[in-house]
Amino acid sequence: MSDRLNEIAQSFLYPQRLTRILIIFGLICLEIMCGVLVYVAGGTHVSYLHCFYIPIILAGMIFRVPGGLIAGVMAGMIVGPYMPLDVLLNTSQPVTSYIVRGIFFSLVGIFSGALSVVFRMYLENLHRQMTTDPLTQLPNIVGLKLIWQDQVQKNHGRYPSILVVALNHLRDIDKAFGSEATSEVLREVTYRLRSALPAYVNLAYVDYGTFAVIIPFASLSVEEMREKCRNWLGNRFLIGEIPIFLESHFGDATPQGGEETLYSMVRKAKIAVDKSIELSHQSASFDEKDDQQIQRNLKLSHDLSEAIEKNQLKLAYQPKIDFKTGNCSGVEALVRWIHPELGMISPGEFIPMIEKTLLINQFTRWLLKTALAHLQEWLRQGLDLTCAVNFSMKNFEDPGIFADLQCLLKCYEVPLKHLEIEVTETAIPANLDKVADILQSCREEGIKISVDDFGTGQSSMTYLLRLPVDCIKIDQTFVRSIMTNSAAEAIVRSAIILGHELNLEVIAEGIETEEEYDKLRHLGCDGGQGFYFARPMFFEMATSWMQSRTAKLKTN
Repeated sequence: MSDRLNEIAQSFLYPQRLTRILIIFGLICLEIMCGVLVYVAGGTHVSYLHCFYIPIILAGMIFRVPGGLIAGVMAGMIVGPYMPLDVLLNTSQPVTSYIVRGIFFSLVGIFSGALSVVFRMYLENLHRQMTTDPLTQLPNIVGLKLIWQDQVQKNHGRYPSILVVALNHLRDIDKAFGSEATSEVLREVTYRLRSALPAYVNLAYVDYGTFAVIIPFASLSVEEMREKCRNWLGNRFLIGEIPIFLESHFGDATPQGGEETLYSMVRKAKIAVDKSIELSHQSASFDEKDDQQIQRNLKLSHDLSEAIEKNQLKLAYQPKIDFKTGNCSGVEALVRWIHPELGMISPGEFIPMIEKTLLINQFTRWLLKTALAHLQEWLRQGLDLTCAVNFSMKNFEDPGIFADLQCLLKCYEVPLKHLEIEVTETAIPANLDKVADILQSCREEGIKISVDDFGTGQSSMTYLLRLPVDCIKIDQTFVRSIMTNSAAEAIVRSAIILGHELNLEVIAEGIETEEEYDKLRHLGCDGGQGFYFARPMFFEMATSWMQSRTAKLKTN
């Protein structure tokens, strides 16, 4: 609405040439009509003289002081000495009357013209504030939209490309040196980018630390423009006398033939920037698949909460086999999500989403409740086993989850020794001491602690050194290569020896063949799990499988 009002005001105050001619002709006709009205009404002694203020004020507002003055003089002449004071009596006007009236009309025209100048200055200042970033003096996103529309119009509907330049870790500079230093860096970046770009290319500041370049149709290619910006921008800046390193990333979006808006193009270029950061590249181009993945992620994030609340997730259990006895000593609870629209969603896709949101604790409570309910039924049926559940490091930031765990264990009357907590080996958390204290408390009460995916991250030895661990689970990446890769065999052998030296149980994951099974037994591994023994199964099938295996072992 405000844009439309601004367009109307701009067209009224800044008419084009043909429009000016039509307005002038209209104002002249209006003044003549006012003169005719005064004459027909009976002369200058009637109040209809005031109708002249309308064309005088309009002329002053549109054509400023000269226009208002001319309209005032013209009005004074129309109702001047040739216009009777009283038409019926044919009485002439006093000289002083039409002279004073003409002067007054002229003053009104001059005053309205002066107001027009002030109003124009206000509009121009308001327009500048709305379309220009005050720090860099570059067009902001609103100003860029006007430039975009102009470019599209000039190129007969063909859309230009967009290049976005994002400054990484700019907030770190703000924290270290303050906002004034950040402003100085942004001004320097603006200078360098302006120096790099040709005069016909428009640069704008669209977001915090984010610049956008409109690359016109039939100009330099996106790659050439990006290379020029990269070379001129560099990554070294000075704050006072202190040198700093500032990383920049580039993302570009090219029209694909359909109708595009500036906002959609900038959004796509920003997606490309995020992709370049994620891939540790300096630049990336937008691909429609990126947008599809983002839309999918948004949908999954939205639907996850509902899936947890409505119990749409299911647990599948993968048996863990003791190599010495052949018994199923336990199971690992694995989450499965069959989406009502998208079908089966991989845990590798939705688990990281959960860990990044506040849903993590709600999800873990659901996981514990479901797993303990199943474990209670298995124990009731005489199946002596442990159930392992995966805990994210995010869980340790909420002590309430462990209070809920105690309540659930009492509610389902499950002895603590039958529960196993698996901690995934990822980056070392900042509060590792707090994690160690919580796990130690769990261990003292009888809960088993395992390190999952052992060997894949950078925290293996730190976990073994600082966390109270009972078991390590060798990642399937090494197990599946054990028969063909001597390095994988050496890593597995070393992990088994290290685990036994520390009095830990060692479990191998991802066993798929009898050869792998025999090799691991020969190396002294304590147990394992994988497709060779059984695939993950839902509760009913897992129950039947374990009962059948137990009966078979007793028979043998």
